[in-house]
Amino acid sequence: MKLLLASNGGFLMDHGYNLLGIPASEMKIGYVTTASKAVDDLRYIENHRRVMRERGYDFHEIDIEGKSKQELHDFFADKNIIHVEGGNTFYLLKAVKESGFDTVLKDLLAQGKVYIGSSAGAYILCPT
Repeated sequence: MKLLLASNGGFLMDHGYNLLGIPASEMKIGYVTTASKAVDDLRYIENHRRVMRERGYDFHEIDIEGKSKQELHDFFADKNIIHVEGGNTFYLLKAVKESGFDTVLKDLLAQGKVYIGSSAGAYILCPT
């Protein structure tokens, strides 16, 4: 299981993705933006999207809130990286539990997919 946990997305853009050992041309990123729905200032996520586009990363966004386990499995089927963005940790955790993303994530990690969490995305992997 490969995990990369960071306090913010800036580190990931500057250093983190390079630590994965996956060429940028082979990265297929499932970018979970759910936690950002509960914050007022979205500049951090807009900047992250811009940098990802500029660097040519292949990423597709998903809001996991209201999704079924099957929808989540289907979305991540062709991705090799799961990046859960920061924002409101409690809002994200609620969506994780209600959608079943917590159990889906275990399956995806067992398949060898890489997990990247920034801020709230890192916190949700903690035991409490």
